[in-house]
Amino acid sequence: MKLSLYPVYLYYYGKLCIKSTDATFIGSAIGALTECLKVCAESRHGQAYYWLAKGYLLVNEKINAYNCMKEAIPLLSSLVEKVNESSSEDKHFEKKIFEKINELKEMMKTMYGDMVNFEIIDRVLKADTIDNAKTEECKIYCSSLRNFDYVEGDICEAKVLWKAGMREEAYKLLQSSSNRASLSMKPDFQLLEFLLEEQNFNEVQRSAKNLIKKCKISSIPAQVWVRAHMIYAKALVKNDNISKAILIYKTLAQIQPNLFVPDVGYTKELQKATTKEDLINANETFQKKKFMTSFLYSEALSDLTAKEPD
Repeated sequence: MKLSLYPVYLYYYGKLCIKSTDATFIGSAIGALTECLKVCAESRHGQAYYWLAKGYLLVNEKINAYNCMKEAIPLLSSLVEKVNESSSEDKHFEKKIFEKINELKEMMKTMYGDMVNFEIIDRVLKADTIDNAKTEECKIYCSSLRNFDYVEGDICEAKVLWKAGMREEAYKLLQSSSNRASLSMKPDFQLLEFLLEEQNFNEVQRSAKNLIKKCKISSIPAQVWVRAHMIYAKALVKNDNISKAILIYKTLAQIQPNLFVPDVGYTKELQKATTKEDLINANETFQKKKFMTSFLYSEALSDLTAKEPD
């Protein structure tokens, strides 16, 4: 939908496609909900993340699903608070939101152990260097992670190998992994990141062009197609093909949605301001609300490790 001004269509298209569980439409559903988050009202974000999580689970992208759950829980909790504060309480709506929150918490509990493995690998990758012993240890974690999310396991091991200086092995692993079905084309993008790090722009251009061809099927989310073109255009610039890069950027600009500026947190506080002090303190008020959202998430996450009540 070119420059969509109707996020409600994006939301319901994504939701209904995911509820159908028809594999043909899951990719476009994920794309629609991702686009919806860019343009819809903040009050819709929690439910958009909820359906995104369900969509990612359908295509076995469990890391993405977990991250969407993590985003959804505090937003849905905040939505319940707003319902309670309103004069026209909708108990049926409130009950449905609580059911979604509890459903997400239960799913996160079952995924928590595997996410710990992912976080251990992530901490190792943030270190300045990695020795042989740590590399072998991480391979064990990656092997375990593959039972949870096979593609992410491959990507994590490739990152570890790259960090340890085993670049040829990392390339081969990603090339092998790219042949597996992956809605987000993560192995391909990770390979491009490695090539960009080496500043091998001729190979980036060739690989990005091949990725664009792979993205032409309707089951791939539009954002993946856009990202592939962005990398391709960047390689064209580096290879002095400026005119073609500009043409690609102009084309991509036509499909980017306008930001829903009135719903940006800081501007909302400015709109509410009735005094000079309100305007001066708008950013501080916005930051406090962000902190409260983060606190709600922390409270929800603590439930994951708490023991079930008797």
